[in-house]
Amino acid sequence: MVFFLSWLSRQLQFPGGLSQTDWWSLVTGAGGTGYAWWAYNQGAYCNSVGWRQNQTYQQKNYHLGWVAIARDDVRELMSTSVNRINNYMLIATLILGIATNSLFWVNNFATSCPAFVITYFWLTMGFSILFLSMAIIFGIKGQNSAFVNTMRLLTWEIRPENPAAYDHNYMSQVQRWERFGRFSSMLRMPGQSDRFGQQSDTQLSTGKGESLNEAESEKVEAPTKELVYLSRFAHFMRLWVPYELHARFCIGLGFISLSQGAAYFVLGALTSTDRGTFKFTLTTSMLIIFVFLTCLLIHQDTSVRYLLLKFGATTLLMVGPIASFVAQSLDPTNYWRKGLASVASLAHFLMYVAIEAVVRQSKHHLPKEATDLYVLGPHGQRFKGEDVCDAESEESSRHEGLLDKSPGGNSSPRKHGISTADTDAPTLEEERSEDREALEVLDTVVGTVRTALIVAASLWFFTFAATTLELWHFIGPSALPTVYVRQIPMTWPIENIQTRGLSCSGSDMFISTKFSIFRFSEETEEWNNVHCSREGPIIDIASTCDIRGRYCWPLALMHNNSDQDDTISSAKIVDCDTQEEIQLLQEEHPPRQFALRAVGGGRGNGTLLASHKDSIVHYHWSPDELGWVPIWEQATDEYSIRQMDIVGNYGIKFASLHIPDTGDDSNMSVVQIRDLNTGSEVGTWRIPGLTASIAGGCSFGGSILRIITDDQPPCLFELDIPGFHKSLQ
Repeated sequence: MVFFLSWLSRQLQFPGGLSQTDWWSLVTGAGGTGYAWWAYNQGAYCNSVGWRQNQTYQQKNYHLGWVAIARDDVRELMSTSVNRINNYMLIATLILGIATNSLFWVNNFATSCPAFVITYFWLTMGFSILFLSMAIIFGIKGQNSAFVNTMRLLTWEIRPENPAAYDHNYMSQVQRWERFGRFSSMLRMPGQSDRFGQQSDTQLSTGKGESLNEAESEKVEAPTKELVYLSRFAHFMRLWVPYELHARFCIGLGFISLSQGAAYFVLGALTSTDRGTFKFTLTTSMLIIFVFLTCLLIHQDTSVRYLLLKFGATTLLMVGPIASFVAQSLDPTNYWRKGLASVASLAHFLMYVAIEAVVRQSKHHLPKEATDLYVLGPHGQRFKGEDVCDAESEESSRHEGLLDKSPGGNSSPRKHGISTADTDAPTLEEERSEDREALEVLDTVVGTVRTALIVAASLWFFTFAATTLELWHFIGPSALPTVYVRQIPMTWPIENIQTRGLSCSGSDMFISTKFSIFRFSEETEEWNNVHCSREGPIIDIASTCDIRGRYCWPLALMHNNSDQDDTISSAKIVDCDTQEEIQLLQEEHPPRQFALRAVGGGRGNGTLLASHKDSIVHYHWSPDELGWVPIWEQATDEYSIRQMDIVGNYGIKFASLHIPDTGDDSNMSVVQIRDLNTGSEVGTWRIPGLTASIAGGCSFGGSILRIITDDQPPCLFELDIPGFHKSLQ
């Protein structure tokens, strides 16, 4: 030090030398200058640390505000989706209430309504309830999935960072700088860059790739336009969008089925109303309204882009009700009636087959097309960096440097601009797992809808096959052998006479009305009024002849006006020749129909059949008791007995079976023959070609059967049963 001062004094060569005071002033001045120089750099360092701390706090506050905005956006988008699902559930519930209540509409159907109309009504209403219930179920599952997966997104990705410890010792940091800092940093000249701990600041830029040292002023441009969290939310939406879309789809199917069912209700109820000349107009107008409503649902669906597809779907939806309306309007004996009734169910079958095919083909476009609506701009714009959210863009991500592979082979986390920690962003494998989960949800929902559509198509095909086979008499109650029918021209004694029964004996034919009995002679072709008891209205008639068969007379089953009960429960059999009452012994219920075959002529010594409340009783004449004694009883079958007759050892039953539509008439007329000795059925034959129910029937001449209808005027037909001519004689 002394050497240095000596050298310095020689170099300065002060005149007269330096005094001790001068040397002391020089040393203290130099020390003060050095200390001030060092203090200046220390203050600059402390200010830099404070600025950096403020910058860090500002960055964290910015991140917190950014995350809060992102979380609010996600919650609002989720609420929008959930509210839409709520609207679907509300609409589905309201329509489901109407569809469920419509099941009671069938009580208003006319008894003459065709069976195929009733069947189609039940099926359409049933499928309406099915699809509307599925819409509600999908809505519930969609809401639950939306809440759960939105919580997953908010919890694991769009979240603020955990608070720091904030226990850093800044005094120790300054002491460390004093202890280990470079001499050039502690005695840095003003304007000279600090080399101690200098690192490039990549978080602040000018937006043009310039550093702050190169730019004249600082410009902070954060990547706020890259709202990748919206794409992440759209990616998560794929987990519940299938429920939302198919809930809406099922509502449409349920509403269409309900409209079709309403059209069938019009056919079943309004066509039977007595509206005079306005009957056809009323039915047609209501049918057009409901068919138009069905078509409107298709044309308002903007997802159906092709005009030909819309036209085909509309046609299939219209064919069912329209074909049924035309079929019901035709004559029951018209073959077009049978064909159109089958075409109606076939159209419903083809409709569900077509819908199932569309659902199957459109599966691969869902739900990405629906979720893209949330992230695409009005002109198809996409967010910057959105491709990093799509697991399918792995190759492009590699080129952009967004995907790095660790030495272990695992994908590093992919940054989405919404997190401060790499662990918050999903890896490529995690995104692929999400895609697989979304695909499983889509497969489940589409599989459920397709199963329902396949069930609907299968049931409609089964209905088509059953309806066709029954209308053409291959199956069902009408699948019976037929008799040959020939109409006999007749001139009736009274115009528009309303007959109640028919009986034949010898060459005479007796026809009864409610109050009179007429005799028609085949030999003279004349009508005569037969006097009989006037004690009550006539229910049924039979006839018998004397031993020579030259004189025949009727027996009448009529109400007993002496009783207060004016029903069949007070009926009795009266011999119109003697006006005497015929006693049926041991029977607590009065007869409803009866038939008599006398042996040896007269009224006794023969066989009598009578139908009572739930049975048919075979009676035999008892001379000792002077009455008819029951021999055996047989339960009645499903046929409604119109009249009975006896020929030889055979009982003939003319009956009808109420079938809402057999292709011929709402009441299928049959003739049934039983062996009276054994009680076994010989055969049952259907009487085809009748436009009205039979009012009565008899055996004319043993082998010939005749029936009369309840038309006004009535029609007389002769029946020929192949193979039974000789047996009936």
